[in-house]
Amino acid sequence: MTVLLLAALAHADGDPAQLTAIVDGHQIQLPHEHTDITAWEDGDLASVRLRQTFTNPTNSPLDVQYVFPMPEDAAVHAMVFDVGDRRIEGVIREKEAAQKAFDEAKQHGLQAALVSQQRDNVFVQQLANVPAGASVVVELQYAHEVGRIDGEYEFVVPMVVGPRYHSSLAPDVADPVPLPELAWTVGDRPKPPLTLPTGQVTATVHLDGGTAVHGLHSLSHSMVLQHDGLQHATARLPDGPLDNRDLVLRYRLASDTVAVAQNTWAEAGHGVVSLLVEPPSSLASTQITPREMVFVMDCSGSMGGTPMESSKLFMRRSLQKLRPTDTFRLIRFSSSAVPFAPEALPATPANVQAAIAWVDALTTDGGTEMTHGIRAALSPPNEPGRVRNVIFLTDGYIGADVEVVRLATSLMGESRMFAFGVGRSVNRWLVEELARVGRGSARVVLDPEQAPAAAELLADRLATPVLTDIVVDWGDAPVREASPERLPDLYAGDRVRVLARFDKSGSYPISVRGRVAGADAVLPLTLVLPETHTDAAALPIMWARSAVSDRMHRYLLPSLDSVERDALRGEVTSLGLEYGLATQWTSWLAIDPRPTPAGPNLSAPQAAPPAWGGHGTPEPGPLLGLGLLGLLGLATRRKREPEAPPC
Repeated sequence: MTVLLLAALAHADGDPAQLTAIVDGHQIQLPHEHTDITAWEDGDLASVRLRQTFTNPTNSPLDVQYVFPMPEDAAVHAMVFDVGDRRIEGVIREKEAAQKAFDEAKQHGLQAALVSQQRDNVFVQQLANVPAGASVVVELQYAHEVGRIDGEYEFVVPMVVGPRYHSSLAPDVADPVPLPELAWTVGDRPKPPLTLPTGQVTATVHLDGGTAVHGLHSLSHSMVLQHDGLQHATARLPDGPLDNRDLVLRYRLASDTVAVAQNTWAEAGHGVVSLLVEPPSSLASTQITPREMVFVMDCSGSMGGTPMESSKLFMRRSLQKLRPTDTFRLIRFSSSAVPFAPEALPATPANVQAAIAWVDALTTDGGTEMTHGIRAALSPPNEPGRVRNVIFLTDGYIGADVEVVRLATSLMGESRMFAFGVGRSVNRWLVEELARVGRGSARVVLDPEQAPAAAELLADRLATPVLTDIVVDWGDAPVREASPERLPDLYAGDRVRVLARFDKSGSYPISVRGRVAGADAVLPLTLVLPETHTDAAALPIMWARSAVSDRMHRYLLPSLDSVERDALRGEVTSLGLEYGLATQWTSWLAIDPRPTPAGPNLSAPQAAPPAWGGHGTPEPGPLLGLGLLGLLGLATRRKREPEAPPC
């Protein structure tokens, strides 16, 4: 009997997907019983536990593969797989070895789970030999920093892996050499987004601000909010079906006026230090630098409806906020790039009104050939004496997102890029990476109602960055491997975290340096490195995740040769294995050495179980919660091999 598990997909604005099985030609629904999301936020560090349960109602074991999203900076560092009364704890292994062991376990009728990374924010889960009639629970552990946007902290639980457009055009000879390992192939045409299956979903977020918490609110769902004193709060999503969008919470903290906040984790004089750097708060530029404002609008077919309406609202307000000293360009792209005018125009009232009329008349069609938009925005020479700001509006529904980031990196020069994700299931990794390489910032506009406010904030932010060219001068402090390697410009309401390892306790003078309105700025402070301090136990994992990101950013540079890339791959693999992180080349594996109930396929060769089946790491404590996001499947009986996840 052949069992084929399918996912009935839904559009971003439609109903969530359902997981369906075809058994001997008859369709049955694979019951998704419950998804429980629990998050703990300590100031601006978050831990998440998402526990997802579903049942195999057939009379045959199933193999399942599904895709799930994560925050783009999530440090996935542990997994647990429960089948009935069995708990299988995962171990971290190099990806190829983990996949081989998983395949061997599957062939021998053993229950197994494998978690592999496709992107920083997209993972694949494979399950082998889910027993007939059994319930299965999969848990992951991850931690991440809560981003700070316009003075508010934004906590996001991604719920949707959006569709990805794949170009049918021949590669441009000027494009960077492709990286097959990082290519993600989902299909030749845009498809509806992959999302959580139907079923009951609950979510609880516990917030400890460390200081007074203000303005807690949800941008995405109707949640029950409760304050317990000044610095503690809880947000709950009532039990019920989850609509098809990311969960987004925002809040403010009362003590966000410090210039630099320090935090450390240490044992025997060795540890990790965190610096949170704020820009000066009351400094204004005495000279307004003329700007060239370049707006790039995604008009591909996937932007139809709500995303396009949001983009148009955003553009109307942004154009109205241009300064008389500005020039501007408008570019729409889908299968090709089309400019509003052949060159930058002065921001006169007549030109602005003509541009708004052009935007209002735009329609959506064609594929998302984003490289055309990147080239049209960045290839022309910069206007002398002007700062070029590129504002990119897209849902990011492409498969070649890595190549887009590499192309933008090669063309960016001194331009700044601000990426705005538009829609409910935005490719957040692409949006964040474009902003990172452009030393700008990223935003996600979920609904049309938010677009005018987002445009107002953009206009305020783009007046000028408050602090640029930032470096930390560590002096004689015993600090090494600071991350991120390249610090972004800071605008009002922003902050940046710098993480570094240290090898000796003590107090050391250091300074943070940058430029404010073209003038040198310096902030001296004393770095205190303790002998032992274990309260901030998440910092080593966060440092390792940031260090992996630094190396992956370098890995994407078009100028690197194969030797340099191999060296970076080795460094990422070592960090993944040492800190127990899922990376591009390390995966989480769990194998139960006991045979699946109802027995394996007896026609298959009966060899010894895999060598490392059935053991794992100790279950971590409650500080770093457990999480797994999204369930979509492709499954067959054990004899039918599912396709391996793309690398």
